[in-house]
Amino acid sequence: MERRALAADRHVAVHPAVAGALRSQYGFTGPVTVIENGLDLAMSDELSRLTSARSGDGINAVWAGQMGYRKGLDVALKAVAQARRDMPGLRLTVVGVEPGKPVDGVDWLGVLPPDAMVDVYRDADLLLFPTRYESFGMVVIEAMAAGLPLIVSDAISELVARD
Repeated sequence: MERRALAADRHVAVHPAVAGALRSQYGFTGPVTVIENGLDLAMSDELSRLTSARSGDGINAVWAGQMGYRKGLDVALKAVAQARRDMPGLRLTVVGVEPGKPVDGVDWLGVLPPDAMVDVYRDADLLLFPTRYESFGMVVIEAMAAGLPLIVSDAISELVARD
C-alpha cells in the first residue's frame, strides 16, 4: 500500500506537519498540496452560541454525510428503526444525500448549503454517525462545537489496526 501511495503524482495533506512527515518518513518528493481541515470561523461562532430550538416530545438525531454507505447511513437507519420500537418519538434527520424512500421517523432534508447546518444542529438532540471509514469527521467537529452529544463508530481504529 505504501508503494502505491508513493507512486502517485501528487498528494494532499491536511496539515503542513503531515506534508513534512510524508516527505521525511516516506521520502516522497512530489508535490504536496495542503488543504487544512478546519471549522469555518463564522459557523464556529454561530455554533458556540446555539441554544436548542427543540420543543416537543422525543429525540431528534441527525446524520450528515455525503456518501451513504461509507458514512453508515444504512446503519443509522436500521438503528433508529430498532430504537423506535421502545422510543416511538425518536426521529432521524438525514442531511447531505438525496432523499431516500419515505421511512417512519426519518426526515430527509437532502443536500444543504454549509451555512444551513447551524439550523440543523440547533434542531438536533444528538449526532448519530456510524461511519465505516473516516479520515476526518467534519460533521463530528461541527456537532461538538454545537454542544451535541455524539454516537459515533469505532471502526476507524479497527481500520488503522488492520493496515
